[in-house]
Amino acid sequence: MKRYHLTCFKCGEEESMTTKLHDPGELYCVECDSEITAEEITGMINGWADWLKDYNEMLEQEKKNEV
Repeated sequence: MKRYHLTCFKCGEEESMTTKLHDPGELYCVECDSEITAEEITGMINGWADWLKDYNEMLEQEKKNEV
């Protein structure tokens, strides 16, 4: 795997995430000592994706209402 500069979504520290060599699907934050699984990340991304979709739809509707 290539190197990623990931921010921990639990403590917010930038570039603090490392992967475990025996299981790259598990991430570890060296700052807050948290383990984060791929499933947790997927859940977080899906939640934000839903919010972004709704937000963009709201902006589109506002734009249509202005015309």
